[in-house]
Amino acid sequence: MSADPSELISRTEDLFVARSLEDDARAEAVSIRFIDIYRFLTEAGFTLPHAQQAVLFSNERIRRDFQQLRKDLAARLHRTVVPVAAAASDGTLTERRFPGGVIRLAASAVDSQHMYVMFEFEGQAPSFRAIELQGAGGDLMKMDLDPPDEDGLVQTLLDLRREDHAAIVRLLQDPNTQGSFL
Repeated sequence: MSADPSELISRTEDLFVARSLEDDARAEAVSIRFIDIYRFLTEAGFTLPHAQQAVLFSNERIRRDFQQLRKDLAARLHRTVVPVAAAASDGTLTERRFPGGVIRLAASAVDSQHMYVMFEFEGQAPSFRAIELQGAGGDLMKMDLDPPDEDGLVQTLLDLRREDHAAIVRLLQDPNTQGSFL
């Protein structure tokens, strides 16, 4: 059976990245396996514990391989990417554009500790299940998304008293954050 050379190269590259991630991770006190990183980047509900994230971003080679795998998956799976934004005057954003839509942040009028995050999709609303965000400093968060309504809107209310919700808002407000929809 003859394989397509580009497919063979792609599969070989994936295997190389996987093995290098696993080899480097074995040397760390906290275990981080390629399958954990792959699942984080492909499964909406899968998260990496803080200790694994620390290993991921403290080891330059693992971090570089993670970034390459993230980029390759985004291209191969035709993911919508949330790019780094143009800097806002005060350093925080209330709106982020991405190909096919916009993310808006709005404080609740009822409770100052609540923040609405709205994902507005143009045209045919995609069936994204989550958004993965990565800050310039290595912060890594994932947020599950409800299906869009008939107008292509997903609206989520976050409670800023919860550290995970507050971290998502900080990442979305930071112009240097990038991400992708899963």
